[in-house]
Amino acid sequence: MVVTFSMNCLGLGLKLQTVEQSFAEKHYEDLAKKPFFAGLVQYIISGPVVAMIWEGKGVVATGRKIIGATNPAASEPGTIRGDFAIDVGRLVVFGIRICLSMIRDSVSSATKIGSC
Repeated sequence: MVVTFSMNCLGLGLKLQTVEQSFAEKHYEDLAKKPFFAGLVQYIISGPVVAMIWEGKGVVATGRKIIGATNPAASEPGTIRGDFAIDVGRLVVFGIRICLSMIRDSVSSATKIGSC
C-alpha cells in the first residue's frame, strides 16, 4: 500500500502506532449513532495501525482511486480494497481528508517516506 501511494508522488510520512479508545471515538464521532460504531472502535483499537500522511496535487481524488470503493465487492480490481478487503466492516485501509494544520504534530513525529 505504501509503495502504491509513494509511486504516485503522494508521500509525506508514516507511523506505526496503537490507537487509544478515546482517540478512536473522537476520530469516528460523526458515526457515533450508527449501529456499527462500537464494533468499528473495537476493530481499530484491536492492534497496531500504520498511520500515513499524504500530500500532492489531486491527493484526495488520487487517494480515493487507489483505495477503492468502501464496499470491497464494489471496488475495482487493482484498488487496495478491491484486492485485499472482503468485508465492509473490516476494511484494510481507511482514508480521511483533513487539513495540514490538524496534523502538524503527526507530521513532525512521523518517518518521512519520500516526496516529489
